[in-house]
Amino acid sequence: FLQEGHEVEGAPGFRSSEQEVLVSAWERADGSVWGEVFRNTESYRILLSSLCEFTFDLSGNDPRCTLFDGTSESDARHLFSVNIVPLILGLQGISVFHASCVRFDDVGAVFMGASGRGKSTLTASFGLRGYPFLADDVLVVEPGTPPVARADNNAIRLWESSVEGLFPNGHHTERYATYSQKRRVSGDAVLKHAPGTTPLAAAFVLGEEAADGAVRVQPLDGAALHWHWMNNMFVLDAKRDDVVPRLFDAAVRIASRVPTYVIEYPREFDKLQEVRQSIIEIVERARNEDLV
Repeated sequence: FLQEGHEVEGAPGFRSSEQEVLVSAWERADGSVWGEVFRNTESYRILLSSLCEFTFDLSGNDPRCTLFDGTSESDARHLFSVNIVPLILGLQGISVFHASCVRFDDVGAVFMGASGRGKSTLTASFGLRGYPFLADDVLVVEPGTPPVARADNNAIRLWESSVEGLFPNGHHTERYATYSQKRRVSGDAVLKHAPGTTPLAAAFVLGEEAADGAVRVQPLDGAALHWHWMNNMFVLDAKRDDVVPRLFDAAVRIASRVPTYVIEYPREFDKLQEVRQSIIEIVERARNEDLV
């Protein structure tokens, strides 16, 4: 899997060859590119900044990684698990979303949204109050009646400010990668994690921060509903006609069977209790109305 490294000075000097096509570029919030996806007639190549590059065939098989100078094996393995594996699963027809999930007794709720909207913080806040989390940031959902979420690894990644806000008395965390300032908080007796699978009762798209300090929850339907599920799905190559229609069909089927809401709230720790209560009430209503 891991190949011998080679030195990369400054910004990556790699560009697509005549045989390759640039499929997509992944941008940070400031507009800088941190990832590029290339395709040729036999394989994909994903260049991740000056860290490493991954290659695999068009079906997602035979993944290989080349480390660049200064990148550790642990960094590469983490990048592979959170960035590459979801894309490979998508190539193989599995529905994977940029989302987190919390279990409420026998049902689950999904939290979706752009990076930085607070999915992990909200998920951890539930975990600290006895509601186990299934997954953080990467979530496999199996279409069905109802759709079912599959548990992922038992850790949540949080910014230091979230660690301090959620654990005012301190808690063990660890640095999981040299390229990120986030901390890993593993599921334990304090932060609950749930293994296995859970049928879904509701989903929440984390919207913009409410300017007036209010917590607002609005149901989604129609095109907006489907767009949010599709927009949060891991899709490697939008031009793969043999793959994308199946993924989008699965996203539509999931969206049609899981009541989905946009939730807006100020990103303040003392508001999380009100946010959690709003979510719990919606999940309970779905259970009482036998929507699961």
